[in-house]
Amino acid sequence: MTISSKEDIALMCQVGKLVGLTIREMKAAAKPGMTTAELDRIGADFLRRNGARSAPREAYNFPGFTCLSLNEEVVHGIPGPRRMKPGDVLKIDVTAELGGYVADAAITVVLPPAAPQARKLRKCAEAAFERRWEWPEWATASRRSAAPWTPRCAATASACFATWPVME
Repeated sequence: MTISSKEDIALMCQVGKLVGLTIREMKAAAKPGMTTAELDRIGADFLRRNGARSAPREAYNFPGFTCLSLNEEVVHGIPGPRRMKPGDVLKIDVTAELGGYVADAAITVVLPPAAPQARKLRKCAEAAFERRWEWPEWATASRRSAAPWTPRCAATASACFATWPVME
C-alpha cells in the first residue's frame, strides 16, 4: 500500500491507536490462571467493538484473533487452553485491519510476581529496542544496511542471555 494523502495517514493513525488500546486492554486483563484463549477473546471483543478485524485471521486463516506467546514461545503463539502462571513471560502481539489499513504492535509482559530472571529478560528486550533509536539518521533515511549497528544490539542481547537458563 502506498500512503499518498493526509487522509491515509489519519486512517493509519486510527488503526495504530486501536492496536495500542487493544494491547493495553489485554495487558490489564492478563492474570495467572487465565488461558491464552480467554485473553484472546478479550482482544477480539475489543477490536470487534471498534469495527476492526484480525489481519492474520483474514490474510492467513490464523486460528486466533491475536498472537499470544508464553515463555519459550518466541512469537506468533496460537491462543488456546494453556493457562498463564505467576511469573510467566507473555508476549501480546496484535495486528488489526480497519477500513483497509493495517497496524501491528507487540509488548512483553511479566505476570506478577515476576521472577528476577523474567524482569531481566524484559529489561534486555527494552534495551535492545531502545538501541535501534541510536542508528544515525542517514542510515534510516537512505535505507542503507543496518549491518554496522547490528553488533550493538547483538551485544546487548548476548549480555542479557549469557546467564539465562534454558527453559524446559
